[in-house]
Order: sequence, then C-alpha cells, then structure tokens
Amino acid sequence: MPIARAIVDVNRAPEDRPPKNQDGVVKTVTINGTPVYIRR
Repeated sequence: MPIARAIVDVNRAPEDRPPKNQDGVVKTVTINGTPVYIRR
C-alpha cells in the first residue's frame, strides 16, 4: 500500500515563502539543504 507524507511548516513567516525562498510551505529541503524526499 503506498503511503503519502508531507511535512508542513505552519510557523513560516509571510516573507519567507517563494519566490524569495524556494522551499515552500511544504518542506522539500532541510535547513542544511538535505532533500526531505528521495526521487526514485
């Protein structure tokens, strides 16, 4: 059975969203730049 997961940053400042910051409300990279999801 496939499992879908999302990590949502609900404490993000309004000015810290795209296009200034490429990592949106649904996290794609950690603060260190490590990808949250592995593309297969």
